[in-house]
Amino acid sequence: VLTTTLYLENLLLVAEALRTGVLPYPIAADVPIAWQSLDDHGAAAAAALLDPPPAGTRIDLGGPEAVTGPE
Repeated sequence: VLTTTLYLENLLLVAEALRTGVLPYPIAADVPIAWQSLDDHGAAAAAALLDPPPAGTRIDLGGPEAVTGPE
């Protein structure tokens, strides 16, 4: 099982925020998130398929560091 946090691509909502002045994102600014790109998640999935870990293994994916909105 591959898990993830949130994808960096979700930040494309920023374009809407620039237009409206409101960032319509349901995560509080003080919640730390270890963002990950779709490409990185895809690479991890491909690696897991090419060299599968033992059955039942959970692989938690995410960026190297969790940051808050202001950070």
